[in-house]
Amino acid sequence: MIYYVGAYRTRNIEEREPQGSAAEDAKMAYIISVIKSLGKDVKVVSVLASLKHGFHKRKVCKIDELETQVFLESFDETRRGLSKIGVLQRLTALFFYLLFNARSSDIVLVYNTQLYSVPVRLAKWFKRFKMVLEVEEVFYMDDRNPADVKRKPLEDALIHSADAYVMASALLAQHIAEGKPYAIVYGGYTIPPKYAERPDDNKVHVVYAGGIDSLRRVDRAVRAFAVLPEQYRFHILGFGATEDIVKLNKEINEINTKTGINKVEYVGCLSGKEYDEYLQKCHIGLNMQSIGASVEAVAFPSKISSYMSRGLDVVSGSLESILYSPLAEGITFYRDNSEQSIAKAILMCKRHTREEQIGLIEKAEKEFIEDFRKII
Repeated sequence: MIYYVGAYRTRNIEEREPQGSAAEDAKMAYIISVIKSLGKDVKVVSVLASLKHGFHKRKVCKIDELETQVFLESFDETRRGLSKIGVLQRLTALFFYLLFNARSSDIVLVYNTQLYSVPVRLAKWFKRFKMVLEVEEVFYMDDRNPADVKRKPLEDALIHSADAYVMASALLAQHIAEGKPYAIVYGGYTIPPKYAERPDDNKVHVVYAGGIDSLRRVDRAVRAFAVLPEQYRFHILGFGATEDIVKLNKEINEINTKTGINKVEYVGCLSGKEYDEYLQKCHIGLNMQSIGASVEAVAFPSKISSYMSRGLDVVSGSLESILYSPLAEGITFYRDNSEQSIAKAILMCKRHTREEQIGLIEKAEKEFIEDFRKII
């Protein structure tokens, strides 16, 4: 049995109004599909905080013969002191679930989260199961978040206690694998059906889909469109703090007023088929993670594989983790964070066929599955 621990949200738990990350949901969904394709049983153990206050009982959903989703019990309260009690309760629930369910012959796959360190390591000490850590990024290396930096000992302990890893990039593997086995997955490799064609409107449609914050500077791309030719259009699918969205919309209004046309629009969050269709109607996908950020070498933006699996060309900053990835062949890079450099890369973007971009994804997936099979 494989137990897969993370903050996984599905429609089966939407009544709780769970908090989480769309990127984590998508990545976990992909890994679950791979586990099942290899004929393995998987129990997804979801540790969720919710916007809906009160105590929520454990919920178990049998999805099919191979997959079961377990949403652990949770006490949720936003008031300061009680919210900390809620965190402690959820971590305690995780420990006791693993203690009473996981056996020494099982594998526990854990989506790297600093606060899981104590309950997972303690359960592993008691039950002697094999622990595989899925590392998308090393949180304490992100100097924007002082709380994550302070938790470095917790995260280091979790990383070092793993028996094997699923890594987000080759550079990340070099940084933490320490000779242990690992498999590399550059985002989710799910290739959706072709739902839509690009519009025949003599325009170049550019899209950004992802977080809007101080690391992913979408505002720079917005300003770059002030100098791009009239036929270029920019569509932003994203999520972020209210103040960041307000600032972004202000930038958009200024650029549209300056150019005299609606070159840029903020669409909001899309998911599922609607998301697939929207991306398939675009030509170029942007990755706006800043060059020179503290996490540059150890974080690989999963949106890149998301764009490529839907046939888009990609423009990205020249981040180390991307430059040395097998997907770099399908990417046009800009060399600095200036609007001029971004605009130039969009203009010079190397065009590929849908089949060429998907081919890179299929090749990367084949290598990942071979290595992942060995681990499990």
